[in-house]
Amino acid sequence: MIVILLIAAAVSWHFSDAVLVPDHESPAMPAEVEALPPGRIVLERNEDTQRPGVYGLEWAGGHAVAGVIVAEGDDTVTRRLRQVRGYLAPGMDVGVESNVPCAAPDCPRC
Repeated sequence: MIVILLIAAAVSWHFSDAVLVPDHESPAMPAEVEALPPGRIVLERNEDTQRPGVYGLEWAGGHAVAGVIVAEGDDTVTRRLRQVRGYLAPGMDVGVESNVPCAAPDCPRC
């Protein structure tokens, strides 16, 4: 009986950090790039793209910073676009994240 209790205690202790350590990483919400006018990005409208603030955009092979909202339509949100690293084109899906890879002097999160 004591052996079973010791094994149960050891297994519980081993897996306890999986229960006690919260996962603060939330997956990026995907959004489609509708258009790329100069210095802007037009994204499909969803819960994350219409929130105020500055957000990071990530896609396979690149990232960028989406700044403040400059226009809104029924199905789209237009934001300032800066710090583009990698190839970005209309029709691509990007992840919208609250973590901003910031180096710009006008970025409020730096």
